Amino acid sequence: WLCNDFRLHNLNHKPIIPPNPVCKNSKKPNLGWVKINVDATVSNGRMGFGVIAREDEGFVVGGCGGSKESTLNSEWAELLALEEGVQLARKLKLQRVVFESDNASIVNKIRRNGQDFTILGQRAYDTCMQLKTFEAADVTWAPGSCNKFAILF
Repeated sequence: WLCNDFRLHNLNHKPIIPPNPVCKNSKKPNLGWVKINVDATVSNGRMGFGVIAREDEGFVVGGCGGSKESTLNSEWAELLALEEGVQLARKLKLQRVVFESDNASIVNKIRRNGQDFTILGQRAYDTCMQLKTFEAADVTWAPGSCNKFAILF
């Protein structure tokens, strides 16, 4: 990767990127739960997304991915990826699910549950209503550095 070969330095300020990158792993879900990581990207009028489901021992139980022609921003793309994750959880007949995203804005919209009156907020509310069909479901935020699946693409 070029970012490992070239670094910008300003001797007057502490570096933003640490000199020794730290690899952080995401936490495993609790016993009996399945964690579904969702991620999306937007580039040149296309949206790409990836969804991967892991059980409490870390084994992959399912996943999906794809791309769509669209002119969405990153928030819309991440919300659509989350909706794909909900559909995957239904197909796998999961009951206890933790959905994990690296988009804090979408996670906050889901957690506020209907308090955002924008079009995106209402779509997030619809997604939140879909989460109530599970025995237990949660949406959490994870830093992008924890999402190894996203780094692969």
